[in-house]
Amino acid sequence: MRNVGSISHFSSKQEVKELIPLTDHSLFWAKSLGKNQLVTKEKFE
Repeated sequence: MRNVGSISHFSSKQEVKELIPLTDHSLFWAKSLGKNQLVTKEKFE
């Protein structure tokens, strides 16, 4: 199986099902990191 470097191309529905939770997880971490940065900025000011 060849990996295509584009999210818009899927070889199967199973691949989509596996990718969606990963995307949600990444968004969750991005939000958490963003909140942490805001908190540290408030502490330093």
